Amino acid sequence: MKIATIHNLIRLELNKINSNLYDDFLDEEIDVFFNQEQSKYISTRYDNKGNSKKEGFEQSNKRKEDLSNLLIEDYVDTAYLSNFPNKYLFAVPNNYMYYGNSSLKIYGATSYTTSLVSTTNTLSSIIATIPFNAGSQVNLSNFRLQTSGSSNIIDTSTLTNSPSLYLYPDNYLNFIYAILKLTPITGYSIYWENYGGVYYPNQLIVVKANSGVLSIKYSWDNSTFIVPTFSTVTNTYLTGTSGGSYSYPAGIETQQMYIKELLSETTERPTAEEPLITRSGRYISVYCYNDFIVEKLYLTYIRQPNQVSLGLQVDCELADHCVYEIIAQLVAHLNEVIQSSPQEYQAAQNESNKSE
Repeated sequence: MKIATIHNLIRLELNKINSNLYDDFLDEEIDVFFNQEQSKYISTRYDNKGNSKKEGFEQSNKRKEDLSNLLIEDYVDTAYLSNFPNKYLFAVPNNYMYYGNSSLKIYGATSYTTSLVSTTNTLSSIIATIPFNAGSQVNLSNFRLQTSGSSNIIDTSTLTNSPSLYLYPDNYLNFIYAILKLTPITGYSIYWENYGGVYYPNQLIVVKANSGVLSIKYSWDNSTFIVPTFSTVTNTYLTGTSGGSYSYPAGIETQQMYIKELLSETTERPTAEEPLITRSGRYISVYCYNDFIVEKLYLTYIRQPNQVSLGLQVDCELADHCVYEIIAQLVAHLNEVIQSSPQEYQAAQNESNKSE
């Protein structure tokens, strides 16, 4: 649904109940209210303990439709070696919100007596990181990324109609994603927070194709420019070569409190048929033994929605029926918080529960 329509519907519902008492809401405030309610809506549809129907994601046809626009199937990346034996790390994408399921590409020994042979591979990249922290920058709308010849590659003044938009953290990622959609830089690639199986919190990652490209610089005020420092980073991963065959088993989620005990077991330990995984921070950890090699992980997940923004003309990605439910919840919440009676709020809640 278009963001302008959402704003009109919210203002219409509020003023219908409260006789134009809410004309003073800023557009940015409505964006924030809606994004907060949108996040709660997704959480209740995902978790069966968080809603009146006691139904989680995909437990009914309606639940499937509610979050279908945010479902990412089979996101794939390499599983990189960690600093610990029998453990691989897989960095989840930066827009990850909730886990769906996972499977792995495994090269497993054909028998207990077969010697499994693998080769070690490295992903070597020349990268620099640019810290993006809305609270410490002069003005996000003044961010510039230039070549050494002072030609603007990224000019964020074209991204906003409202300088105050970036005072609201819920709209911050919209700004980043808008940058990433701009014209690519010759000789460079840009990523946000996640590159090569490594998570770089709140940082724009600039990857240089080779040493022969033009140098770049960036500024937060279009005046003082900083030349980022590039360095070579290397990530290591394995590929099976002989003694085994490929399989694609599902990842078996395991609680952290049990993983050490299971790794020490001889009968319950992870196998090529039943690999164990855990979630920790921004990573999925995969545990294995020498009789199999984890090469890739395929992840299905619920991603974060775009945060709506009237200033950036970012619309809501959810289906229209979801938007109407979110607006009803939001209006009921604001009405109850500011001035309505508990009875009115409860009536709105009951109506919302019916629509679930």
